[in-house]
Amino acid sequence: GQGTTCFVYPGYKDDKYAKSIYNAVAAYSPGTDRGIREHDGLYEINETSAMCVYIENEFHDNPTLAEWIVAHTEELGEQYAKGMCAAEGKVYVGPGTAPKPSKPEKPDEPVAFSNMMGQRGPKPERKYSMEYDPSVQQLQMMLKNNIGYEGRTDGIADETLYDYLQNFTVELNDKGALIEWVQNRLNILNFDAGYADGYAEQPTMDGIKRFQEAYGLGIGYLGGTDWYYMIES
Repeated sequence: GQGTTCFVYPGYKDDKYAKSIYNAVAAYSPGTDRGIREHDGLYEINETSAMCVYIENEFHDNPTLAEWIVAHTEELGEQYAKGMCAAEGKVYVGPGTAPKPSKPEKPDEPVAFSNMMGQRGPKPERKYSMEYDPSVQQLQMMLKNNIGYEGRTDGIADETLYDYLQNFTVELNDKGALIEWVQNRLNILNFDAGYADGYAEQPTMDGIKRFQEAYGLGIGYLGGTDWYYMIES
């Protein structure tokens, strides 16, 4: 065979991603292109949760086209990127033209601010800064509709908030709004918890572990004393 072909699951032939990616790759590849085709017999298409855009750039059983594929892998990658950008209505920025993101400086250990004064360990002396923290307010607002929570929603942490959180733990594969708050909080504190999607997968648990190690806490699920350090750090 020859030419770019795009396979999609039946019903997705007119999807914007299939069209945009196919158009970008087909315009670049040398053979006579064969269009977007619906296919329900490929494992790669049938067994994905996300929509699959299955591109045959060219055919490697043709020696000439196989050599072309090998010689143009980077350029083909750019065509995929251009197609994705077009589908999202974004402007494609080529390699070498975008500024490299600066890496945030990470301290050797978390910097304790508010009133914690560098406390570490499993039995902290409970003190609260009584200072506004937008992340704490987000947590309070999230909890305000929960049965039994009668705390403030002003962004100022207190014992009511801490005591209420004793009812909760975060363990592997947990999910929900509280998990998303924990992920965001860990990322704010420079304990990388991955993308804040509300699912406590391994990157989240790794972030919790680093947090617990830094504060001399027990390693494992998040709960108990961990909440104090998380809301007062």
